[in-house]
Amino acid sequence: MVVWTDGMKLNLLFTMIEVGDVTNKWDLITAKMGSEFTSESIRSMHKKMRKDREKFLADQAAGIPATPATPKGRKRKGTATATAISDGNATKKVKGGLIKKGNGGVKAEEDVEGSGDDDKQAHVKDEDGVW
Repeated sequence: MVVWTDGMKLNLLFTMIEVGDVTNKWDLITAKMGSEFTSESIRSMHKKMRKDREKFLADQAAGIPATPATPKGRKRKGTATATAISDGNATKKVKGGLIKKGNGGVKAEEDVEGSGDDDKQAHVKDEDGVW
């Protein structure tokens, strides 16, 4: 069984254009396409391409876009685990492991030097960008 790639489909399309009327010319098209194809696989793909085209034209007439809009799914969670020094200010975990604190833009980011919990340190950057 042939797994059709976009390039193979394009080659089939141009081969059919070259041959012209494809009625009862499947053996000729198969010979031009190569030995890995059978007349039945060529006929089958031709039928599928016609069906896909008919669906595309019907959708286009109905006003359905050819490519759907990009879904606005859930945002991915950050991969880094962040911790904050508790000083009574509200904290919020944001993308990338950064923690925004409620005290005027102070941010903390985890710096893991080893594998134990004792090695985790929260670095605090002030409003001027100094650690």
